[in-house]
Amino acid sequence: EYHQKQTRAGDCSGHGREDRNPLSQRHCLGRQNLHSRGREEPEEPLTVAVLPQRATHVMLEDHVYLAGGFMPRILIFNGAPDAAQRRMSAEGGRSNDALIMAALDHHAPSHRPIDYFTLNVADGETLPQGMQLSDFDGVWISGSPLNVYHSDQPAVRTQIDLAREIWEAGIPTFGSCWGLQLMVAALGGTVRLNPNGREIGVARRIALTDAGRGHAMYRDRAVMFEALCTHEDEVATLPSCGVPLASNAVSRVQAAIMTEGRKSFWGVQYHPEFGFGQISAIITMRAERHIREGFARSRADVARLVEDFATLDVDPGRTDLAWTYGVGPDTLDLGQRTLEFRNWLEAKVMPFAAARAAVRVTA
Repeated sequence: EYHQKQTRAGDCSGHGREDRNPLSQRHCLGRQNLHSRGREEPEEPLTVAVLPQRATHVMLEDHVYLAGGFMPRILIFNGAPDAAQRRMSAEGGRSNDALIMAALDHHAPSHRPIDYFTLNVADGETLPQGMQLSDFDGVWISGSPLNVYHSDQPAVRTQIDLAREIWEAGIPTFGSCWGLQLMVAALGGTVRLNPNGREIGVARRIALTDAGRGHAMYRDRAVMFEALCTHEDEVATLPSCGVPLASNAVSRVQAAIMTEGRKSFWGVQYHPEFGFGQISAIITMRAERHIREGFARSRADVARLVEDFATLDVDPGRTDLAWTYGVGPDTLDLGQRTLEFRNWLEAKVMPFAAARAAVRVTA
């Protein structure tokens, strides 16, 4: 049965499997942790040149400079086929790129707006001529309805290959759900169908590990929290460069980092970018499955749940519904539920962008 298959794809150095798309030699320019306070994995010290103050927008190779600074560029690696995204939109959900842009923009400083480029990798899109991975300061890998252990499928194989290429390029990367599973598989770990069943709606009682309590990803996050989620697969084993940061009763790996030299990946099994409206749309799409798996007893139960979650999305102040479903600010408040993204921006993306821009200014 395919459910019992696991994917193994070499180690964190990229050995043990064919490199179908070998990356031209690229160098990570280095990163500096702005808010680590001793909470980040050790890295070599980095000296960053002071950027010149600029009064107007200026193009300098692949960076846009604003008044007094630069505009970081993030690649949105969309792992979901367009057909699945259209179905989601038809049920009132939002596209992956819309979700992550809203989440990251919420935390981006007003003087540092983010430049985004979306690549629909699941449908075979590649970077246009003249654009390369080294043009980006960060990569976010989205969720997907695909299963990473189906590596014989072109849509899966292509994504694994690109994930490895991104890793080798040394670009700070964050993965949500499928994004975590994809990088795990690309770097030699294994992913399986979760024997505990599907986790849908709210992932309960996620607890930080000792490593998680001291890591920059979870700055300002409680040691136990809840998050919005939907997944049937889980990380079975991490690659040799992986460290688990969070866990709960359903999935042993709810968050992990992978680090090797200046290569850095942060990933979570849940979806910080989701709001309750997205969960509402997902449950609507899978109403019969929701009943079959025991999450609801009837269509009427599903309809009530969908309506309540949609209401919480537009009116998170509904204390009655929050009490009914046992949810709080860690899932209701946009700033709280996306803290991992804020911390990634501050600890990884912005320092990487500053270093890359400084090298171009001083070159």
